[in-house]
Amino acid sequence: MDAHLPILKSITDLIVCESIFEYGLGGNYKTSYISDKFQEVTAVDMRDEIPENDNREKKYSCIVIDGHNAWEYINRSFSKTDVIITYDTEYPGYNWNMVKKPSHFTWLEIKTYNPWTSIITCDYELIRNLCRLYPNYQIIC
Repeated sequence: MDAHLPILKSITDLIVCESIFEYGLGGNYKTSYISDKFQEVTAVDMRDEIPENDNREKKYSCIVIDGHNAWEYINRSFSKTDVIITYDTEYPGYNWNMVKKPSHFTWLEIKTYNPWTSIITCDYELIRNLCRLYPNYQIIC
């Protein structure tokens, strides 16, 4: 089973999730869960190029990002959602230092399962609830 799935399920239970964008179809369990639970899902495979001029005006309830260049898509997602979920944040080789997080977003790194799952959000209630559910966490400034 995918180690990220319990956290993904918790998040989608805690927020009103009408539309999801998934970048990086990396894992049968996560992708199956997303496509089975939600009607409005947009998905892009991580092997696909991220369009330089990704100017979609669409706002999503949640954006799920997986892949070695996750930092690049995270930077493009801050204006498209209040909740970004990303994976494998314990690996420094994924260039997490390249994320340009706006000051009103908080980065919550959940270390309960290995590999780690991180949530970057400006939904402070979501952060409080996740910290109660998963006490093994770190907030990254």
